[in-house]
Amino acid sequence: VYSESPAWPLKIFKIDNNPLGISVGFLLAQLTQYALEVVHAKSCRLHGYVNSEDLYSQVPKNGGGVEARSGAIAMDNLRILDLSGNDIQSFGYNDLLGTASTCWQEQIWSLRLRRLQFLSFRDSPLLRRVNPNGYKLTQELDVQNTPLL
Repeated sequence: VYSESPAWPLKIFKIDNNPLGISVGFLLAQLTQYALEVVHAKSCRLHGYVNSEDLYSQVPKNGGGVEARSGAIAMDNLRILDLSGNDIQSFGYNDLLGTASTCWQEQIWSLRLRRLQFLSFRDSPLLRRVNPNGYKLTQELDVQNTPLL
C-alpha cells in the first residue's frame, strides 16, 4: 500500500560514488517528492535516459501503473544537478514515445527545471543527446569528456 513520503527539510542530496546500477530516470523520479536544490550523483553506475515524465512526482495507481502525485514538488527547486561519470545516453528527450527526435519544448523544460543553473554530464562516455534547451536555459553545462555528444 502506498503512503506519502515524509516531508524532509533536506535541500542537498549527495550520493556520489555509490554503485547504484539503476536507471537515471528512476533515481530522479524518486527524488521528485522532495524540495531538493542540489543533487550530486557522480559515478553511481546510473544508465539510460531522462525523459520529461521522470521529472514529475508519480505514485502507484490503483489497478497498476502510475499517476502524477497531486501537489508534487517535482524538480521546481533544483539548481544543481551533477550526473557526471555515468552511462547516461540522453537527457531531455522522450525516447519512450518511439520517436527519437522528440525533445522537450522550451515550455516543458522551463516548467520542470525552471531554476536549474548547473548541469553536468562530465565523463559520461555514452551520452549522445542533451535537449537544446539545456544549452539555452542552464547557466553552466559541463559536457567535458563526452565523446559521442
